[in-house]
Amino acid sequence: MQIARHYLNLHTHLTGDDGPSPHEVTLEEIAAVCACTIRNAKLLVKHMGELDWISWIPGRGRGNRSSIAFKKEREDIILLLAKELGEKGEFQSAFALLEENGIDGPPMESFLDWVYKRLGYQVEMRDSRQLETLCFPFYRPIPRLDPLYVTRRTEAHMVKQLFDTLVVFDLETKTIKPHLAHYWERNEEGTVWTFYLRKGVLFHHKQPLTAHDVKATLERVRKLADDIPYFRLFASFTRIEVKKDTVLEVELATPSFLFLHFLSSTATSIIPRDALANGEEAFSRMPIGSGPFSLARNDDVLFRLEAFPSYFCGRPHLDRVDLWIIPELKDRVVPELGGLPIRYFPFQAEKEWGEAEWLDHDQIETGSLFITFNVKKDSVIRHPAFRQAIDLMLDRGKMIRELKGKRLCPAYGMIPQFAEEAEREPIRPQASEEEIRALLVQSGYKGERLRIYAYQPESENEVDVRWVAAECQKYGVQLEVSVFAIEELQTKQRIQEADMILSGEVYDDNLEISLLETLQRTNSFLRGHLDESSAAYVDDKINQLIQEPAASTRMQLFRQIDRHVKAKRAILYLYHTRQSSSHHQLLSGVTINSYGWADYRTLWFKER
Repeated sequence: MQIARHYLNLHTHLTGDDGPSPHEVTLEEIAAVCACTIRNAKLLVKHMGELDWISWIPGRGRGNRSSIAFKKEREDIILLLAKELGEKGEFQSAFALLEENGIDGPPMESFLDWVYKRLGYQVEMRDSRQLETLCFPFYRPIPRLDPLYVTRRTEAHMVKQLFDTLVVFDLETKTIKPHLAHYWERNEEGTVWTFYLRKGVLFHHKQPLTAHDVKATLERVRKLADDIPYFRLFASFTRIEVKKDTVLEVELATPSFLFLHFLSSTATSIIPRDALANGEEAFSRMPIGSGPFSLARNDDVLFRLEAFPSYFCGRPHLDRVDLWIIPELKDRVVPELGGLPIRYFPFQAEKEWGEAEWLDHDQIETGSLFITFNVKKDSVIRHPAFRQAIDLMLDRGKMIRELKGKRLCPAYGMIPQFAEEAEREPIRPQASEEEIRALLVQSGYKGERLRIYAYQPESENEVDVRWVAAECQKYGVQLEVSVFAIEELQTKQRIQEADMILSGEVYDDNLEISLLETLQRTNSFLRGHLDESSAAYVDDKINQLIQEPAASTRMQLFRQIDRHVKAKRAILYLYHTRQSSSHHQLLSGVTINSYGWADYRTLWFKER
C-alpha cells in the first residue's frame, strides 16, 4: 500500500516524533517528500482525505502555504503496512518492520491476533470448489529434503509425506508390511530377494513408478556405501536386476535379517530416475516423490504441501498443509486460531492453554539428550577420572527442575527402554564435592579451557549447554561454549575439534534402523568421538545383530552396546523429553509418530 508509505514519510518529515498539528506545507514540498509530481501530490492529498487520514486546508492564492493535520497515528499505519506484508506471506519482513519502528505492547499483540486468524484450519473457494488448508507457524526453513541426507526430525517427517518406500514398518505389530512392493520372496539362503511392485503408482510429475526407478534409487545408495557406514549393507549388493517393469531382483553377498528393515528406512525412499537432472541441491529443495503430498513451495517464507490426487493409498483429506516460517512465534503459546477454532502445533500441549475442548497427545520421546567426549583428542578428556567427574557434577534432577519445559526425566540410556529398573527410581544420590575434586586432581586437570559444542542457536540446546557449562564452572572446569547450525556442527572439522558435544537423538518408529544409523553414521557425534577399541566393539555387535533373526535378541545386542559406551563414559545421558501436541476435538485422524508430528494424510475436520 504505497499511500501508507507516503503518509509515514510526510508524517515523519513534518512532525518528527512529537511535532504540533496542524502543519503548514506546500504541494511542492509534498511532491519532493513523496518523490512525485505536483499533480500526483494533489491526488495523494485527496486520497488521504477520502480515507479520513488527514484534514487538508488548501492555501489561498499562488504560493500560499496549505495546512495539513494528521488524524492517524504512525503505529496504526505501520500496522497496516505489516498486515499488507503478512497478506503476501512476508511475515518475517512484517515483524522486521514492526521492530524497526519500535512497535510493541498492545499494538504488537493486535498484530499477533491478526496473524493467528490467518492460521489454523482455513476453507476458501478456488475454481468453484472448497479448498481445505491446515496452516501453522514454524520457526525455520526446511531446505534439505533429499532422503539420503536427512538427519533432523522435521525433515524426516516431511520426507515421509513426500516419498514412499518398498515396504513399511508397522509400529503396532512391529512387523514389515507391503507398500510399493505388494509382495516379495527370497531364496532359502536369504541372499536373493524378488520384489513385485504395484501397478499404476505415479510420481508427482505424473511419470509411472517402475522397477527401473527402484534400481536407480538402490544404486545411488550403494554408491555412497563406502562413505557412509550406515549403508554398509547396500555395499554388499552383488546384483540389482530389473526383470520387468514391475519386478526387481536383488542379490546380497551375505544374508541379512534386517534387509527389509533397511528398505523401510527414510534413506531408501524411492525417487524417479530423472530426479537429479537439475542437480542434487535443486532436488533437495524441491524433491519429487510418490507420497500423499507433493511439494508446491519451499522457501524462507512458506513450506507448502499439496494433496497428490493420484496417491495409490488414497488421496489425503486435506488439500494443503502450510507451514509459515515465522521465527518470532517460536516461543509463544499460540491462542485460538482463525477459521474454525483449530490448533495443531507439535510440541505444545493442551494443558498450556487450559481449555476442556482441546485433545492432548503426550508421550515420552524415543531418544535422549546426551554429551559425547572426544577421547581421540590429546587432552584431559582422555582420562576416565575427568569424564567421571563431569558425570558427577551434573545433577540431572536439578537440571530438569531448573530448566523445566519439555524436560521430563533423567536419561540412563539411548532410549527410555534401556534404563535398568534399579536406575529408574530413586534418582541416584549425587557425589560429594570432595569426591568430585579428588577425581579432577587424579585426572591431572589444570584449569585449561575445553570446547563444548551444541547446535541450533537460541534453542533449548543452547540453554542446556550453558547450564552444563555453569555447573562445571562451580568446580573450576572451564568450558568454552559454541553453538552452530546443525549442518556445520555435523562436519568432520567441528566434530574433531570439539572436546565435548551436547546433542540429542530422536529415533524413528523403526527403532532398530535408527539405532544403527546413530552408531554408524559418519556425522554422528557418538561415532565421531569413539576410540578405536569402543568403535571395534560396536561394529562387532552390529555384525552380530544384522545376522540375528530374533528381534528380541537384536535388541539385547543394542542394549549391550549402550551399556558399553555408558560404562566407558564415552557418552553421558542427561534427560528424556516429553513430546506433546494439542488440537481441537474437531480435528480427527490424528496419530502422532515418534518425531512428535501427525501424519497429514489421515487428518480431517468434523463440522461444528
